[in-house]
Amino acid sequence: MQFRPSWCIVAVALVAQTVQAVPSIVTLPYAKYDGLVLSNGITQWLGMRYAVPPIGNRRFRPPEEPLSETGIQEAKVHRDRCLVTGRPACDPDHSEDCLFINVQAPTRASKHSRLPVFVYLRGDGYNNTLTDANINATGLMVQNDNDFIVVTFNHRLGPYGFLTGDDGMTSNNGIRDQIKALDWVTRFIRRFGGDPEHIVLGGSGIGAQNVLIHLTMQKTYNGHFKGIIAESPPFPPLPSLEQADKQYLEFAKQMGCRSNEYPECKFSDQIGCDEKATLDCLLALSADDMQNAGHNTTLSTLEAPPWDRWLPVIDHDLIIDTTTNNFRNGHFALVPFIIGNAVDTGTAFAHRDSQSTDDVIDYMSDLYPELSPEDLDEINTMYPNTNASCDTPACAYGQISNVFQDSRYVCPALIATQNMKKKEIDGSYLYLWDVDDTFDGPMDPNTRQNIEAAMLWGPVVVDVPDSFKQGRGNDAVPYVKQRYWANFIRSLNPNRQHKFQDFKYSMTAAGKKIRLTLWPQWWAGWRKRVEFGNGGNNRKRDTGYMKWTCTFWNRLSYGIKASSGGGWSSACETIARVAAGAVAEKWLREAYGVEIVAFVSSVGKIKLFDDINSLSSNPKFLELVDTLTRDKVDKFLPVRCPDATIIKRMEDMIAELRDQRDLIGGTVTCSPHARHHVDSCDQGLFKPPATISQDQTTARYDASGEGVLAAKGRLAALTIADALMAQHARQMGMKIAAAGR
Repeated sequence: MQFRPSWCIVAVALVAQTVQAVPSIVTLPYAKYDGLVLSNGITQWLGMRYAVPPIGNRRFRPPEEPLSETGIQEAKVHRDRCLVTGRPACDPDHSEDCLFINVQAPTRASKHSRLPVFVYLRGDGYNNTLTDANINATGLMVQNDNDFIVVTFNHRLGPYGFLTGDDGMTSNNGIRDQIKALDWVTRFIRRFGGDPEHIVLGGSGIGAQNVLIHLTMQKTYNGHFKGIIAESPPFPPLPSLEQADKQYLEFAKQMGCRSNEYPECKFSDQIGCDEKATLDCLLALSADDMQNAGHNTTLSTLEAPPWDRWLPVIDHDLIIDTTTNNFRNGHFALVPFIIGNAVDTGTAFAHRDSQSTDDVIDYMSDLYPELSPEDLDEINTMYPNTNASCDTPACAYGQISNVFQDSRYVCPALIATQNMKKKEIDGSYLYLWDVDDTFDGPMDPNTRQNIEAAMLWGPVVVDVPDSFKQGRGNDAVPYVKQRYWANFIRSLNPNRQHKFQDFKYSMTAAGKKIRLTLWPQWWAGWRKRVEFGNGGNNRKRDTGYMKWTCTFWNRLSYGIKASSGGGWSSACETIARVAAGAVAEKWLREAYGVEIVAFVSSVGKIKLFDDINSLSSNPKFLELVDTLTRDKVDKFLPVRCPDATIIKRMEDMIAELRDQRDLIGGTVTCSPHARHHVDSCDQGLFKPPATISQDQTTARYDASGEGVLAAKGRLAALTIADALMAQHARQMGMKIAAAGR
């Protein structure tokens, strides 16, 4: 009789404990932080350290655990932003000591609330002022039931975050800062009422590019985020380690830490080439000196905005390839996503003094050195200059803006979406931001990426154009965007506030009833995206009209390109595959008597055969591959094209381009000569005519059933060996299964 009352008292005590809100003072292993309780039901903890200050000898080093601090630390105001390129070190509110993180959470949240968490990366460049974490998220939270948490943080920029070169320094420290901050969130967000197993990673501009880098980076993911939002992410070509090393040497020379007399430094004992002394000199520099010189270092020869001065590097550690290639190769986390872009994203970065088509060609050639004259002609066809007769500066600005938008934003985002959807991700949402704002001047774009990003936080807390303010035509726009984004943060679906809640087809925003479009998932059979327009209007629209232009940019962005040259990614891919192909070739020759005969069939537009897509029906081609041997090919050195007339034209073109220090690509055709049936395979590996340049019927890679292996003539030995081993594996599996029975 006495047990039941006692049990009830204990239960009540436990319930009371679980609903206790998180206090304003939060205890972390290294410090106690006292936040600011706002009257709108939100508590902010601003300027908490997530890493030790990266100063002194810690400059150019990965972030480290923060040092322990005694007493209670105030976390009521934003701390210093990271230094940005081209600004003085004494710039107010900027410092090298900048690795701070901010948490904004509902005041009523408890340690057991497990609220969804939105980690946002703001971005306006790896150098620029607007890339900071000082964001007021209360507008987004209050307008959407205040039932999730927002986290922002600073990371190093410019040379502090992306200078890469010496063995004594690590690459991509700005990205490593982000990884450190994400790790902090997963470790400690529960103490603020958040759920470490429900984190959505989002960002705009360069911040969105960083989001995609983390999505394609195995070292970051590890289940730390469950969805991503990428607003207008650019897809620039990332520099290689070799390019980054050149920038490092140039920067060191500008700092007075490297001798101009010995730019390459092949020997460590060469005067002015002591690697350790160079790094020590850079570490000893004041922030003022770093700031004054950092603005002048660039990889580009153009007088263009400094978007390319400091970028993440393909270091084969954190970043293994360009973002586009990572998506193409399936190197990404399988999580729901929202991705899209604003109209006119190219205007802020295009060369504004482009006066003619020739200026556009020069600009594109600088950005994409591998473009052939034919590629440039095709660009001019797809993007005609409507001001061709104009003779004043910026006449071709619109043309280059459209080129830049499609090549850097629109098409790569669509290509990424296509490749992610191939993995059958449940939650693939594409959008276009097409809302007009007011002009600030004749050269400013009509719908700016920064305005799109600002709409997430709302006009109450962000300075926006007049058209978005209360009583104006676009006053409902921010609330529409906030609703879709908040829904995704909570349920990983922009149509549902919570996982099992029905979609609401309308909302009241700025005193108006706004229809909400049911946002469809994008997939190959239903190529629909949502377009956000003026006044809060939103609609579905097909993306099929983008197919022609995006197919063109997809071809150009691919690592191994048919006739226009490759790039740094192409070189890395080819080196690895050729090495593996050499092993495969030896095995095929010794085990099966297979000899691979390869010859050059095209250089640029000079072709041995006019139609390379129908070679199997070309009698001259079939005769050539049946009789050609390696000895015969070697008589046509150095180009190895087995036609005396054609090879002379190829040699002349190569010599001319070499003198111009230019590039050109070509096509290598491979023909395997062997028995048409290889022992231990359950079918013939080759069939007459013996050419791997056409699709060959073999086993599938998953060793089940019939399939088609499209080798297309490149690195045929590796391809054949791979298929052959798959057939061996399938037969071995059958034998094991039979033995088991």
